[in-house]
Amino acid sequence: MLGVAGGGLLIAAGVANLAIADGSPILFVGLLGYAAWLVWLLVTGVRLVLMPRKVRAA
Repeated sequence: MLGVAGGGLLIAAGVANLAIADGSPILFVGLLGYAAWLVWLLVTGVRLVLMPRKVRAA
């Protein structure tokens, strides 16, 4: 859910790209989306690394 929300905020900020170039406050929407995406990426990566591996007997 966090990844979808972060991506949605990044898209919303991307739509207003020219406003961001002019220093609009919508820049913070994009930064919030980017931060949410980074948190999601970190949490997902840690969960994948710590997931127990199932080994089948041969």
